[in-house]
Amino acid sequence: MHQISRLIVILFYVICGQAYSVKTPISREEITLSFAPIVKKVAPAVVSIYTAHITERPFRPLFGDDFFNNFPNYPQGPMRKELSKSMGSGVIISKDGIVITCAHVVQNAKIIEIRLSDNRQLKGKVTVLDEKNDLAVIKILNFEEDIPFVPVGQSSTVEAGDLVLAFGNPFGIGHTVTSGIISAATRTVGDRVLMQTDSAINPGNSGGALINMKGELIGIPNAILSRTGTNLGIGFAIPISVITPLLSAKTADGNLNRAWDGLKVETLDPDKAESFGLKDQKGVFVSAIHQSSPAKAAGLQVSDVIIKINDYPIESEEVYRLKLLETEINKDVTYLIKRKGEDKTITFKIIAPSDSPKAEETVISGGSPLSGIKIANLSPALALKYGFDSLQTGVIILAAPERTSSLFGMPIFQPGDIIEEADGEKVNSVKKFLALMKDGINRLTLRQGDQRIDIQLLHR
Repeated sequence: MHQISRLIVILFYVICGQAYSVKTPISREEITLSFAPIVKKVAPAVVSIYTAHITERPFRPLFGDDFFNNFPNYPQGPMRKELSKSMGSGVIISKDGIVITCAHVVQNAKIIEIRLSDNRQLKGKVTVLDEKNDLAVIKILNFEEDIPFVPVGQSSTVEAGDLVLAFGNPFGIGHTVTSGIISAATRTVGDRVLMQTDSAINPGNSGGALINMKGELIGIPNAILSRTGTNLGIGFAIPISVITPLLSAKTADGNLNRAWDGLKVETLDPDKAESFGLKDQKGVFVSAIHQSSPAKAAGLQVSDVIIKINDYPIESEEVYRLKLLETEINKDVTYLIKRKGEDKTITFKIIAPSDSPKAEETVISGGSPLSGIKIANLSPALALKYGFDSLQTGVIILAAPERTSSLFGMPIFQPGDIIEEADGEKVNSVKKFLALMKDGINRLTLRQGDQRIDIQLLHR
């Protein structure tokens, strides 16, 4: 059988010889196709980040911690400080020593050491921390003039199928590079928009560099999808578009704000497109608008279809969110929309998330089962901080004492919970909630993430 298959192949070459030819590699360049030039250019700017954290734990000399975990109300005893260390990766993006990494690599770190590929050891300080998008900006303190850096690319040019290289320090074994492709240019993971790649990413790669074939930084390796904790070919990176505003978005009070247009949009699938009379049209349609939206003030309406933002095609909700993330606050933006079959352009100034209504932070007092809980009005700024849709309304729980926040070791109220109803009545402000409490409340409806739960209050 093997000989018959070989004969068929030979006959194919004989018959089709004039139409099909095989070229034998004759030069070194043709024989040794390599990523080495890109690696040599980028590797010096990819760093290992070592951090030291100080944590406090109760001192328990007689039994291990696992034993006392069975008794959550047992007196803790004196506290002791312990030093713990962790490791991740980072990438230098400018000649003045700015390093980008993941927030979880440096969060709560007391000491940050940056180690270059040539074994130089430098000190760093976190200047911007974006926990929501798991990003951090570090400034090198003992700056040196000959610091290497990687030029920053653009997320908008990334396409599925593009070749990429991932740099980092997986498992702490040392500087490593892996190759692959972009599996998806935009992928929604939770409430974040990430790039998907099959380039091998493992623990320790977080905060490293995802590089295109021009040697430009296009993403920060961030997470993997795996049941074992090791690479299975599904890795995620934070697009560089999300990183760019960090370099100028930190306000004087230390808060990090991102662009906000006050819209809720949905991808225009074929069925929705047909219902709008827009056959084969791509874009996102506006399903809701916040009353403080700058886009609404400029004339945007519910059911408008956004086709482009600043001449960039918006073909899905993911692309829309990514484009918004890379937009700087206080910059003019132009939305090309389609309304009732006609094209219109709307220009307005993008703003930070609105902090209206004012929080009116209040700690509930008295003999209520809710006594000690700290609540506030939910503004778009607070909603986005806790990962909610910016159009979400209600009263948010900012803090809850242990007495009210647990029952038999199970959490009841948690920071970030939203009080939506009290005894079946909608709660839209702290003032209204306090008024309802005067008459006595027996049942609360809370939103915890994507879930709504009912809680029966037990009065003494």
